[in-house]
Amino acid sequence: MVQQGTYRMGTPEGRLTARTSRSGLGARAGHDLVLEAGEWVAVVSVDHEGSATIEVTVDASSLTIREALGGLKPMTSADRKTTEKNMRKVLQPDKYPRVIFTAATPTTQGSAVTAEGELTLLDVTQPLTVSGTVSTDGQVQAEATVTQSRWGITPFSAFFGALRLADDVVITVEAPLQPEG
Repeated sequence: MVQQGTYRMGTPEGRLTARTSRSGLGARAGHDLVLEAGEWVAVVSVDHEGSATIEVTVDASSLTIREALGGLKPMTSADRKTTEKNMRKVLQPDKYPRVIFTAATPTTQGSAVTAEGELTLLDVTQPLTVSGTVSTDGQVQAEATVTQSRWGITPFSAFFGALRLADDVVITVEAPLQPEG
């Protein structure tokens, strides 16, 4: 159980990643991607009654490809640049610089935590559930599935739809929960 106070997580100690997967007849040709946020922060505030709030803010322009898995051949640097350019077209970080998740009063059972909250992406806010654990030493591991179409995003496709990204993107957080101050 986390004690009363304000805590932070984020870069550089923690990792926030997004894992894409591919679908369609041409799925073998593409890559599953692991994207990492280079700049993000989470603030967790716990009051004297044990109620908590969570706010996670991600700099949308800081997302980069960390891994490209699968595919018929390794992802080239030119492919990587093209893919990151396409990602920026979708996320529009100049117009929507932040992705924000907020939750109030997450539920806990032992080390398990579930946070029912809202994710704002591309200025669209939708409900999102994040589930995870907090270890006795404050290490947080959490995961949520973002279905792109719920935020008005059409998953990338190529070759007339034979190769496309799956609609679901799995977000993971691995970070130490550190007392503020």
